[in-house]
Amino acid sequence: MSGNARGHPDGHRDDMNAASLLRLGLFGSIAFLIASTLPHDLMAASLSSLLWIGAMISAMLAAFVGESLTAPHLTRWDEAAVLVLLSILLGWFVDPQAMMSHVQAMRS
Repeated sequence: MSGNARGHPDGHRDDMNAASLLRLGLFGSIAFLIASTLPHDLMAASLSSLLWIGAMISAMLAAFVGESLTAPHLTRWDEAAVLVLLSILLGWFVDPQAMMSHVQAMRS
């Protein structure tokens, strides 16, 4: 039976990676579904915010569970990093003027 440096079977690492990717995809899909219900001009901003919130939740869970930053498999820390990166990238596509016009329209 092959294994990694810490003696865990490679199959265990593959299962951990698959679970991490599934969590990441599931959260991204749900965040996109929620953001798609908003007006088109607000979609990028809301999706960016939802991904940021997801990253913070993932990081808090990783710290609470005590996951290692240097684990040989994907962890919640990796998920948080991907979510933060996507959130920052989406932030570049936010139109502040469109957001302000929507906020002012909602106030009146």
